[in-house]
Amino acid sequence: MRLSLPASSIALAVLLLAAVSRSPAIEIGDPAPPLQISQWVRGEAVELKADVDRVYVVEFWATWCRPCTAVIPMLSRLQRKYEAQGLVVVAVSSEKDAEVNVPEFVQRREARIAYRVAIDDKGQTKRAYLDAFGSPEIIPQSFVINQAGLIVWRGHPAELESVLEDVFAGRHDIKAARERDAAERRERETAEVNERYKTMICAPASQPGSKETGQKLLDLIWDNPERLNRFAYSIATSPKINDRHYDLAVKAAERAMVLTNEKDFEIIDTYAIALYKAGRIDEAISRQQHAIRICRVEHRRNQMQMLLAQYQDSKKR
Repeated sequence: MRLSLPASSIALAVLLLAAVSRSPAIEIGDPAPPLQISQWVRGEAVELKADVDRVYVVEFWATWCRPCTAVIPMLSRLQRKYEAQGLVVVAVSSEKDAEVNVPEFVQRREARIAYRVAIDDKGQTKRAYLDAFGSPEIIPQSFVINQAGLIVWRGHPAELESVLEDVFAGRHDIKAARERDAAERRERETAEVNERYKTMICAPASQPGSKETGQKLLDLIWDNPERLNRFAYSIATSPKINDRHYDLAVKAAERAMVLTNEKDFEIIDTYAIALYKAGRIDEAISRQQHAIRICRVEHRRNQMQMLLAQYQDSKKR
């Protein structure tokens, strides 16, 4: 019987979902913003513009970032490999004290770096790319700009080679790249809202805006029955939660039930639990009876029978 599970077994898993980022100011397929550069440390200055003879990679990095410096050999190799086809790699740093750190770094590694290196002008380029895409703290992060001057991909530089192969071959799918990027942003945002909501409802005292945050999380997982079910069950049962929004639990479980055509007994059981906790006893009894009828797992059916008896007993009192 799920209500009697020990605290260590009761999942706050819904509050540990993976994530999405906020709606961006720019998307894959949009024209590339211009580079705002205060100093070109290595290589000649370039402007990002439509050019049938040019494909650009704009790489955001920092001298203190080990994953960033680890991809220097790979970026240099790609610059050499595709240079004749028009590839221009530009590494942009927005780090603190970049005017000192970046030239010193490049000077020590001049032989290893085969591409342009630049310093962002007061963070303007970072804001136009990283911030606009909702990922201001993620580096290394690469952007590919095609011959039409459009951003056609962004991600970790480790994935660049296959992307560049497709771009130069004319088979890169911008629509698919945009859809993938949107899904990744959504996952990041879900994770961020999750963590915020978990912190709020597990705090000793009620936190302003907690219910609104819960509703936002609910909106983000609205079409995922498994996540909706975990969300509802956690709110209804987890002993770690101090500020319970039973109405959100009911809404989440009801939506999960609709998405599964009322054929998943576990989800219906969760819905009954949420209804019971919300004080809607008659509805909880009805739904629990339905869950029992369609359940073909004996031990779960027995557990749900015990819960049903609990609901019925509470009605008599």
